[in-house]
Amino acid sequence: MNAPPSWSPLKRRIVSVLLLLHLIAIFASPMAGPPPASDLSRMIAGWFRPYLKAAYLNHGYRFFAPNPGPSHLIRYEVTLADGSTASHRFPDTAEQWPRLYYHRHFMVAERVNQLMSLPEPEELEADEAGQRQLAERLRFDGHPELAREVEDRLKQQRAAIVEQRRLRDGLLEGIAAYFMEHHDAKRIKVWSVRHPLPSPLDVRAGAKLDDPDSYLERLAIEWPRVVDLPLPGPVAPASELEEISP
Repeated sequence: MNAPPSWSPLKRRIVSVLLLLHLIAIFASPMAGPPPASDLSRMIAGWFRPYLKAAYLNHGYRFFAPNPGPSHLIRYEVTLADGSTASHRFPDTAEQWPRLYYHRHFMVAERVNQLMSLPEPEELEADEAGQRQLAERLRFDGHPELAREVEDRLKQQRAAIVEQRRLRDGLLEGIAAYFMEHHDAKRIKVWSVRHPLPSPLDVRAGAKLDDPDSYLERLAIEWPRVVDLPLPGPVAPASELEEISP
């Protein structure tokens, strides 16, 4: 009777190492998700980033228990050809089904909220001014290497913000164009909606989960874009025009 085939010790060690690396990658991605996340977890996830993307394992799962955060939606209002308006909101289980179709709308709403949370130009300028002052102080104190690190970090931050704004504008314009075509509309306004969870004290006081006042809206885009033209200045009297004419 032939003995069953078995792996050599070397093959077992190789497979064990690969399985261990795979398990580390699975745990590293959610641990390095949105804050709070340690520098160590983000560094480990960085080592596995190509593998996580290729295997589609780069998930955060932070919106589940034990501490789910606020939900995010998109509300849009279209103006039709006859001048009437209609308001819609997604994700909506009544309009988007089956489940996968609903989930795609859910992820779009979450992505829009992330991109809408970018710092305002004034905030960004104040932060950059502080980092430039820090770099100058470090250089003055005799730490040119640290000053260069601060300046490099500032450049990377600025490039990341520019890229995020490009993604935000492209996504919002795509959403506006899609729903304008879907409803055969001539104008659309899109809002990013944030729905925080009520605190236990609010619930004890009678707060409802679907209270309309608990939905916080922020205008994301109006399409076609409305440009505020400068007001016309006062017209000079005819006598003054004659004096300045050649």
